[in-house]
Amino acid sequence: MLQNKKSIKSRFHKSKNRHQFPVMIFVITLLLSVPIFQCSIEKPTAPAWNIKLCIPLVNKYYDMATLIEKMDEPYLKVDSTGNPGFYFEHDIDTIKLADKLLCDSTVVNYKDTLGIIKIQTAESRSMTLYASEFYSGPPGIAPPCTIAINNDLDTFSIYSQVTVKAAYSTLTLSNHLGLDLDWMEIKIVDQNSHDTLKTIIISQRMADGDSSKQNLIFDHLSFSNHLGILLTGSTPGGEIDNLEDKYIYLGFTFDSLEVIQGTAKVPAFEVYQEEDISLPTSSIIDSALIKRGKLSLNLQNYTDLGSELTIDFPGLVKDGKMLSGICNLSALNHTNMSLLLDGYTLRPQEGKTLRVRTRMNSIGSGEEWLEFNSSDSVGVSVSMSEVVFSQIAGVIESTVVGINNATQVLTIPEGFENAHLSHASLNLEIHNGIDLPANLSVVIHGDKQQELSLNAQVDAGGPFGTSVTSLFEDQLESLFNPVPQTLTVTGDIICGDGHTFGIVREEDYCFARLMVSSPLELILDSCQVKIDEDSEEVNDDVKDLIKDQVNSSLVVFKIESRLPLDAKVRIFISKDRESLFSNPGLIVGPIYVPKGELNSDGSVKESNTAMGTINLSHSELQVFTATPFYMAGSIDLPGSAGKTIISSAADFIRITSYLEFNVKNKKD
Repeated sequence: MLQNKKSIKSRFHKSKNRHQFPVMIFVITLLLSVPIFQCSIEKPTAPAWNIKLCIPLVNKYYDMATLIEKMDEPYLKVDSTGNPGFYFEHDIDTIKLADKLLCDSTVVNYKDTLGIIKIQTAESRSMTLYASEFYSGPPGIAPPCTIAINNDLDTFSIYSQVTVKAAYSTLTLSNHLGLDLDWMEIKIVDQNSHDTLKTIIISQRMADGDSSKQNLIFDHLSFSNHLGILLTGSTPGGEIDNLEDKYIYLGFTFDSLEVIQGTAKVPAFEVYQEEDISLPTSSIIDSALIKRGKLSLNLQNYTDLGSELTIDFPGLVKDGKMLSGICNLSALNHTNMSLLLDGYTLRPQEGKTLRVRTRMNSIGSGEEWLEFNSSDSVGVSVSMSEVVFSQIAGVIESTVVGINNATQVLTIPEGFENAHLSHASLNLEIHNGIDLPANLSVVIHGDKQQELSLNAQVDAGGPFGTSVTSLFEDQLESLFNPVPQTLTVTGDIICGDGHTFGIVREEDYCFARLMVSSPLELILDSCQVKIDEDSEEVNDDVKDLIKDQVNSSLVVFKIESRLPLDAKVRIFISKDRESLFSNPGLIVGPIYVPKGELNSDGSVKESNTAMGTINLSHSELQVFTATPFYMAGSIDLPGSAGKTIISSAADFIRITSYLEFNVKNKKD
């Protein structure tokens, strides 16, 4: 294909801007053309005669590199050896992991129950049993006798009614009767229910002045604060000189109560619990930097105790501090709390769970009795929004990143609309800056229903650069038959395989470069290439000759072609630039130019030449009197008739033409 541009000027005619045909040049031309002409036209010395005058029109040589340059088509290139080709490349939009490193939202509900309330009481009650209560005789020698006494203990003030998991107490018995005791049985009784809570038997003899201490445990019992002692035993008798200061001492102390439920003075206490929230992700996260996210906490106090509630997340750290939430919850109340996660580093337990530590600190009920149950609780609802990470280190689950419709408009050279590139090849070059292997799946669509599917496994990028994976394809008939005017790339890239450890960041990227190249081996339908316009002018003397002194005129041309296609050349000449192509004053041609002699593979072996003349009428000749007159043209290529042609650096076309006319010399 040929396109003439003003940038390439004829070697045989002068530029409009720099040259005119001065009289001296005209005279020189006459002298060179007709050596016997020795006089000026103004002062002839002999009778009138005819003179042949020549005006160069076109003398151009276009090699293939020049033709490609003059076509100024972005996808027609010349390689380093000078051979022409069709080439374009298109960068598919850069794909980044921004907002693709995600952990889905989740909601977890759990309760912290009060559990067993431990009351450290150390509250004691005691009684003194005098000898006169079971022996009514006089001092002296007392006979053997049986002891049976039932006494109340003073009411305990620390509780009213309790059910205990365990109650730890101490029973102390001291013998001050002046007599030995053979054995003793002590029953501790709930005076309200009359239930015996504990029976203690002392089977060994207890001498006068001896004491016995018993550590007692009440297992899973319910009792009131009104207890009594039923004491039975026997003494062998003996000498007793005085009854007034003879007694048995019994002391009873509640050391601590592990209360399941009841009414008591609840002391200050702390309830502590740990929960693990499973993260809704298949990734195994070693550590991750959170870009944005939020924890919403709903806290319910189902107890009659006010408390301070602290919730810690040891797996979330920012600036060296663990994420914590603290609030005061009054009795039977609730509250909501939001904790922003932006900027926190997540370090899950075993890569999969987020640990939550809940502490409930209560000041207790003071001196007031409070009804409570170990099943009373504080309810916690943890709602985690979708968390977006800016960086993750770990075994990352497969992350799909879609490729938006990336469209490349191909500026097809005029006449190539129906060309078929028969030896095109495609290279899809994937640059992966992500520290994960990937799978790329794309479909390339042409605007004429063409389609090509490509799939590639992409190597992981390294910490210091990108990996480059190339996918070559040379079976492109489905895509470049004919050459599309637009290409649209769709698909997705799947980063990570769920098995490979990597460190990925939101700014990590992957992009693909699509490169298509083809030698100019193609099947070409008919097309037309425009020769760019040019302009020229002659001086006034020549104009006068053209107007009224021309006998005959013709255009002489010689066109040598080493193109692999036949061509028809037209030259347009017009006084008006605007009508140069639409309605020129003079059309020279069409001139048929045969293609070069071809080899069997469609390449050109030798050039062919077309030579001839075209006569001009007097009226047609007048177009050259314009100042300036404009020239342009076209080269029509009828196509390759379904055969593949090959163009190379050696191909060219040379066009030479000039205007020749005979003028008669006027007498004075």
